[in-house]
Amino acid sequence: MNLPAAPRLSLALGLLSASLIALQLALMHLLSISQWHHFAYLVISIALLGFGASGTLLALLRDRLLARIDRLLPLFTLTGAAVIAVQMPLVRLLGGNFDSYLLFTGAAQVGRLLLFTLLFTLPFFLGALAIGLVFVHHVERIGAYYFANLLGSGLGGLGGLALLAFVPPPHLPAAIAVPALLAGLLMLTRRPGKPLLAITLLATALTVTLLVRPPGLLLSPYKALRQTLDLPDTHIVALEDDPYGQVTAVTGPGLRFAPGVSLNYAG
Repeated sequence: MNLPAAPRLSLALGLLSASLIALQLALMHLLSISQWHHFAYLVISIALLGFGASGTLLALLRDRLLARIDRLLPLFTLTGAAVIAVQMPLVRLLGGNFDSYLLFTGAAQVGRLLLFTLLFTLPFFLGALAIGLVFVHHVERIGAYYFANLLGSGLGGLGGLALLAFVPPPHLPAAIAVPALLAGLLMLTRRPGKPLLAITLLATALTVTLLVRPPGLLLSPYKALRQTLDLPDTHIVALEDDPYGQVTAVTGPGLRFAPGVSLNYAG
């Protein structure tokens, strides 16, 4: 069984852990912008669902997974990185007309919500499965690897906040996929097979492409900003992002706001 050396595997574990924590912060931020803040509350539950599902699978198929750990470890990590990069574009492509107000009246909206939940859960499931495999396989070094996991998670929280402050929202998923991609590359053995090599190239291409040219966020049609931008000749004049949210300044001939002023006021 050909696995990376301990320091290299510790670094990969830290990078993967950082990516998973930063992803939670990014999803909260993105969902609060595109939908509403109450959808952001689901992110923690989705992450825990992915972690729990990975633990269940590892308990049921432990021996089979450990027998192929040299191939499965980079496979899970690289696939998770690719999913992180593409999940928001896929959400826009597959459910751009998602209407949360019809959840209790239309089965189609429930199906879209379940699809979104699956897409958001998948990277946490794959990442946690890779981390769990390392822990189970290297029981004799569990202290060192658990330290790398906790250190990476802490740095991921700080790094995630920094990304929210300096990286535009559409670029966030691909930027967060970069540490996971690097972790997968560090986990590769000297002679990866053709399928694993193909997944590596695909994950790298998707991450780089979406980091350079990501699609914009699709706002809910019921949000005030979306309705305002639908007015004729209305456009955005300023956009400010920080970890607390997004502030957008809009101008247009159809916008009027003069509280306490008579309708006869001419300016």
